[in-house]
Amino acid sequence: MPKIMPFDIDITKTPTYQAGKEEAEQKAEQEKLAIAEAMLLDKMPLEQVVKFTKLTLLQITALQIKLSKKK
Repeated sequence: MPKIMPFDIDITKTPTYQAGKEEAEQKAEQEKLAIAEAMLLDKMPLEQVVKFTKLTLLQITALQIKLSKKK
Protein backbone atom coordinates (compact mmCIF):
# COMPACT_ATOMS: atom_id res chain seq x y z
CA MET A 1 0.00 0.00 0.00
CA PRO A 2 1.45 3.41 -0.95
CA LYS A 3 2.31 5.70 1.88
CA ILE A 4 0.47 9.04 1.82
CA MET A 5 2.83 11.96 2.27
CA PRO A 6 1.50 14.75 4.48
CA PHE A 7 2.00 18.28 3.25
CA ASP A 8 1.70 21.69 4.77
CA ILE A 9 -0.31 24.55 3.34
CA ASP A 10 0.54 28.05 4.42
CA ILE A 11 -2.93 29.55 4.65
CA THR A 12 -1.51 33.05 5.10
CA LYS A 13 -0.39 32.99 1.47
CA THR A 14 -3.83 32.27 0.00
CA PRO A 15 -5.71 35.08 -1.77
CA THR A 16 -8.79 34.56 0.40
CA TYR A 17 -6.79 34.96 3.59
CA GLN A 18 -5.03 38.06 2.24
CA ALA A 19 -8.34 39.65 1.21
CA GLY A 20 -9.86 38.97 4.63
CA LYS A 21 -6.80 40.36 6.39
CA GLU A 22 -6.88 43.51 4.26
CA GLU A 23 -10.58 44.01 4.94
CA ALA A 24 -10.06 43.61 8.69
CA GLU A 25 -7.21 46.13 8.66
CA GLN A 26 -9.34 48.67 6.78
CA LYS A 27 -12.20 48.19 9.23
CA ALA A 28 -9.87 48.66 12.20
CA GLU A 29 -8.49 51.87 10.67
CA GLN A 30 -12.02 53.21 10.14
CA GLU A 31 -12.90 52.42 13.75
CA LYS A 32 -9.77 54.21 14.97
CA LEU A 33 -10.68 57.26 12.89
CA ALA A 34 -14.22 57.27 14.29
CA ILE A 35 -12.86 57.12 17.84
CA ALA A 36 -10.37 59.89 17.07
CA GLU A 37 -13.14 62.03 15.62
CA ALA A 38 -15.23 61.63 18.77
CA MET A 39 -12.23 62.49 20.94
CA LEU A 40 -11.45 65.59 18.89
CA LEU A 41 -15.06 66.72 19.05
CA ASP A 42 -14.81 66.40 22.84
CA LYS A 43 -11.78 68.73 22.67
CA MET A 44 -9.27 66.15 23.90
CA PRO A 45 -5.59 67.05 23.45
CA LEU A 46 -3.92 65.72 20.30
CA GLU A 47 -1.34 63.81 22.34
CA GLN A 48 -4.08 61.82 24.07
CA VAL A 49 -5.85 61.08 20.78
CA VAL A 50 -2.58 59.78 19.32
CA LYS A 51 -1.86 57.73 22.44
CA PHE A 52 -5.23 56.02 22.62
CA THR A 53 -5.93 55.47 18.92
CA LYS A 54 -2.35 54.66 17.82
CA LEU A 55 -2.90 56.87 14.77
CA THR A 56 -0.11 59.18 13.67
CA LEU A 57 -0.07 62.85 14.54
CA LEU A 58 -0.36 63.57 10.80
CA GLN A 59 -3.55 61.48 10.55
CA ILE A 60 -5.05 63.18 13.60
CA THR A 61 -4.15 66.65 12.33
CA ALA A 62 -5.69 65.87 8.92
CA LEU A 63 -8.86 64.68 10.66
CA GLN A 64 -8.92 67.81 12.80
CA ILE A 65 -8.66 70.01 9.69
CA LYS A 66 -11.43 68.01 8.01
CA LEU A 67 -13.67 68.48 11.06
CA SER A 68 -12.97 72.21 11.23
CA LYS A 69 -14.03 72.58 7.58
CA LYS A 70 -17.36 70.87 8.33
CA LYS A 71 -18.33 73.61 10.79
